[in-house]
Amino acid sequence: MVGRRYTWHKPNGTVKSRIDRILVSSKWLESWPNTKQYVLGMSVSNHCALILKVLDKDWRRKPFRSLDVWQKDNSFIVFVREKWSNYKIQGHGLFVRKEKLKKLKVVIKVWNREVF
Repeated sequence: MVGRRYTWHKPNGTVKSRIDRILVSSKWLESWPNTKQYVLGMSVSNHCALILKVLDKDWRRKPFRSLDVWQKDNSFIVFVREKWSNYKIQGHGLFVRKEKLKKLKVVIKVWNREVF
């Protein structure tokens, strides 16, 4: 376990708890043998989230990138909001978000070349 020592504590710090188990199958462990368990910060719950990370896997390019300088251009923000709201994709929430990001990546490349 990497990160915090405890996954939960009372606000005054008098009581602390460590939940350090993640349920995986033996097949999963065969597929992903070199993993580490990380403890994230408390954000939504009063418990820290646990996450498994594969240490030696090359995940290739990230699905979406954004340059900070684009965020300062008002036309970029308007452009992205317009494109995002016009994409009509059916499916589960994360699938829809992934597909919208894929489409947005294509039009942002064009926008960057032609406008920015």
